[in-house]
Amino acid sequence: MIFHLSVSGVNAGTMDLDKKMPSIKTIYPEASISKKVEPIDCIKIEGINKNIKLTKLFDKEIDIDINLDLYALSMMSYTYCDIYFEIDIKLYDLLCHNMGAIWNLIFHSKINLFGEEKGFASIITQVLMPYYNFDQAREIRKTLSEESLFLDKNIDRLFKETGVRFYCIDGPATDIFNAGPMAASIMIEDYNNEISIKDDNWEIITPLNDAVYFNADEDYYICKREDYYKHLFEYVLLRTRYLSRMRFIKQGCKIFLNVIRKKGLSIRKNIIENHQNPYYWKGLKNEIEILDLNFLEFHADAILGSITFRDDLPMTKNFRDVVEGKFRMAKEDMMSYLNEVKYSISNLSTPSHVHDEAILQVETEKVNDRILMLSFIAMVVSAIGMMQSNDIAFKFKMIYGAAIFSLPVFYYAFRSMHKKLSFRRNRINELIRVIKSKTKSLAHHKESLKTIAADDSLENFPEGFIDEVLEIRKKEIQVAEQTIKNLKKQI
Repeated sequence: MIFHLSVSGVNAGTMDLDKKMPSIKTIYPEASISKKVEPIDCIKIEGINKNIKLTKLFDKEIDIDINLDLYALSMMSYTYCDIYFEIDIKLYDLLCHNMGAIWNLIFHSKINLFGEEKGFASIITQVLMPYYNFDQAREIRKTLSEESLFLDKNIDRLFKETGVRFYCIDGPATDIFNAGPMAASIMIEDYNNEISIKDDNWEIITPLNDAVYFNADEDYYICKREDYYKHLFEYVLLRTRYLSRMRFIKQGCKIFLNVIRKKGLSIRKNIIENHQNPYYWKGLKNEIEILDLNFLEFHADAILGSITFRDDLPMTKNFRDVVEGKFRMAKEDMMSYLNEVKYSISNLSTPSHVHDEAILQVETEKVNDRILMLSFIAMVVSAIGMMQSNDIAFKFKMIYGAAIFSLPVFYYAFRSMHKKLSFRRNRINELIRVIKSKTKSLAHHKESLKTIAADDSLENFPEGFIDEVLEIRKKEIQVAEQTIKNLKKQI
């Protein structure tokens, strides 16, 4: 028998597969790499490493080769890692008893990975995550400006150097990532009928008997006919991709809502303090418009990613109805999150619309300035005629002329200085707000890191896995600290 399970990764951006190809060869030098169009456009990375072994399950010492194939897609940088190895009926019973195969592999097994004994979950951190090359993105982020003026340049630079066009929320979302056995189903190739399917939990899901069975309680599929496995694999791949994306989209919506909440609190504070500076409101309007357009890009991909697929696995009508019902519920749930973000952005923009008259007043002042300039010109024309009179002493003519020409100069200099000081004050206030927000978030992440490190309940996790996760979190904290330093330099 061949036992299959999967881990998946989803990132907040669209991967250019052609740009990614050269770096894949560096990340997985032993693998065979090819472009596929069936069942979906993807890069297939086959045979990632030949020396990965399952060495222990509970107290049983074993020596089983683990095979890893990775399927990399473009939208949301989705990856599907197929992990498979051969087992016998005794190992199957041991693997699937109690909490189930995924739980037992993660918490009660050991593997030999790259010459070291590790927990099974290290496949996520040391095989799947290197595909995303987060270290490169972190180093780039340390040098990026946080000002919205440079947003497009930041996105283009990240795309040029990483191959990912990241979504934007409050800046490029380079650190929003999900990985693990998300919506994962177990598949078992059992062509010799070693596993009994007489239990009531097993349901035949294909019109042809003795082809594919499904256990809804455990989310296990057993394929009894080799000619059906290709269709089963494609169905599970597409199903996992769909449900993983739906979950990730909801996570993205939660982050958008959190950003909107913070901006709403800032606006409320300015209204309570009777902040009447028109330049603040003009800047706020631009921020909300950018946030709205950032969400529009995310929303468009979310809708495209929610389009249901049609696989080639023959299914009974009853099972097909159940599958489509689950997809429909997942999409409705996702749509409710997207609609909440749209509603929140619409409400967030209301205060800036209320202050549009302040912006209109600024434009009116510009017109008044031009009218005043015309008045000065008219006065100068008449004054030139008066200054030609011989009855006025030359020194008075000079004083009079200097006064006439200096009035508009002083006026415009004063107006320009006032605007620059006002703009600078509001820019500094906004930078201080962003620094306070990021500092608070940094403190939260540091406290979370300490909590994880001190949590005794995490001792049940595989040895070394928590250390790997903590190291990733520490790198994110370093990037956040550097970002705050860069912002402080701008004040």
